[in-house]
Amino acid sequence: LDVMLRDKDHNLRIEELRLSKGSASIGKTIGALGLPGVSNALLLACRAGPDWQYNPPGEWVMTADTVLILMGSPTDIQAVCTAVQGEVLFPSHVEPA
Repeated sequence: LDVMLRDKDHNLRIEELRLSKGSASIGKTIGALGLPGVSNALLLACRAGPDWQYNPPGEWVMTADTVLILMGSPTDIQAVCTAVQGEVLFPSHVEPA
C-alpha cells in the first residue's frame, strides 16, 4: 500500500467520503448513483454507523451517516464527492517519494 501511494506514475489514493447533510444521495441505492459513469474510482466499502459493508451491492441504501471508502485518483475521488454531495473526511496528503 505504501508503494502504491508513493508511485510516481500512478496517483491512487484511498479516501473516506461522508455524505453531506441534506445530500440528495441519502435514501438512494449505490446502484442508483451510477458511480462507474461518474469516475473510475473503485468503491471498496460503505459504513453506516458501526456497520460495514465490503464490496457493497447495488441495492445497498445510503443513509445520513453513510461513509464511502473509495480508491482512485484525486480527480476521480472529487468527481464522486461532487456526484454524491459528500466531503472527504481525511484527505491524503502523501506526496510521491
